Amino acid sequence: SRLQSLDVIQTRLQDEKVQLQSALSADLDVDLVEAISNLTARQYALQASLQTAANILNLSLLDYI
Repeated sequence: SRLQSLDVIQTRLQDEKVQLQSALSADLDVDLVEAISNLTARQYALQASLQTAANILNLSLLDYI
């Protein structure tokens, strides 16, 4: 009886381990192409906003000297 209970518990623990690993994998795995695409788009957006701000404010290094 005890051995059977231990076998059932061991099976449940193994199933839970597999489920936890699957959930962790789903949370941490990243589509590399999508991540690179998002990073590139954000870099272009940042560059465009900085250029726009510089054009609006007409700032140069001489303004700080």
